[in-house]
Amino acid sequence: MFFTPESPAWLVKQNSPKSMQDGDGSHFSVAYLKDPAVLRPLLIAIILAGTQQACGIDVILFYTNEIVSSASQSIEPSIQAIIAGAAQVVFTFVAALLIDRAGRRVLLLASSTISLIGMLLLIASYVLQEQKSPALDDLSWLPAISLSIFVAGFSFGLRPVPWLLMVELLPARAGGRGRTERKVQLAMCVPGDKILP
Repeated sequence: MFFTPESPAWLVKQNSPKSMQDGDGSHFSVAYLKDPAVLRPLLIAIILAGTQQACGIDVILFYTNEIVSSASQSIEPSIQAIIAGAAQVVFTFVAALLIDRAGRRVLLLASSTISLIGMLLLIASYVLQEQKSPALDDLSWLPAISLSIFVAGFSFGLRPVPWLLMVELLPARAGGRGRTERKVQLAMCVPGDKILP
């Protein structure tokens, strides 16, 4: 995220002479991919998309009920799924409000950190359960809270920012092809059982 170039929105806000306006994208040549001005943003977009999927959000969301029911008996799995969905909606809205004020890098770093904390807490709850630790009796709420922290952290940065950066970073002349590459990369990360009946 530190290597991500400034977005056009940020450059305009700073009155920077570096213009990212370079065409309308009406024609594209594969030769553009040899241009670092196209290749670097495309690679950044693909890496961010991979990071977005590799953090495990789909697994967490698809198996929320199973995670909560296997880790804790303190909360109904269906209630936790509702809480996780509400956290998604609320923190995606928070991201929409903060994305221009705080900046993309700040949101990505904060989101990654909070998601990591949520995932580590979830792992800790499973370790305590595996060891049959008596501390788990006092921490029966830990799986539900850690799951909510993870989903909230993901939703306010890792979910929206890669999509926005993909549009902002790619030059207009490569926009259509770059967006296609991004969608193909994203489709490779979707579990097959969620696409096919």
